[in-house]
Amino acid sequence: MNDNDLDNDSYGFILHERFLNLKRLVLPINVNDNWLDRAYYKIRLQNNRISTGRNFNVCLSNYEIQLNFENVPPYKFLKTLKFVFSEVFFIIANNSSVSVGTQHIRLALTAESLKTPINLQSVELNDIGVKVLLSEIERTVQSNENILIDDTLKIFFCSCKPHI
Repeated sequence: MNDNDLDNDSYGFILHERFLNLKRLVLPINVNDNWLDRAYYKIRLQNNRISTGRNFNVCLSNYEIQLNFENVPPYKFLKTLKFVFSEVFFIIANNSSVSVGTQHIRLALTAESLKTPINLQSVELNDIGVKVLLSEIERTVQSNENILIDDTLKIFFCSCKPHI
């Protein structure tokens, strides 16, 4: 196996035993206030609130993330970050511990290394929406590289769920 073979496998592109044994996320996913430890990051639900409106319930979930790029070579940081956030968005969309709406989805990133929170474009959490969010995060990281080593990274997720 050469380095090009590893580039084609997003679940095993770092030459390190711990990372090569990474299992794919499967449903059901249950992320609560205990850390879910993955090879490149840890994630937990910090809090979850639901506000009831006349036509919609507004669901707000705050996730805390700690990145672990210790064994990632610098030229693989962006690729690894894309992998991490594709999993994070999968977790957010499918977390059975919280109520998640399908409309008016908003994401914001905060960290001590950022001057202001980053409000990401409102998208659906499908493949197209995830690609849009990943490209926005990539642009953000290119201008704020300290976020890769910041242990205070948090994602605020807000969505609306219509009353049926």
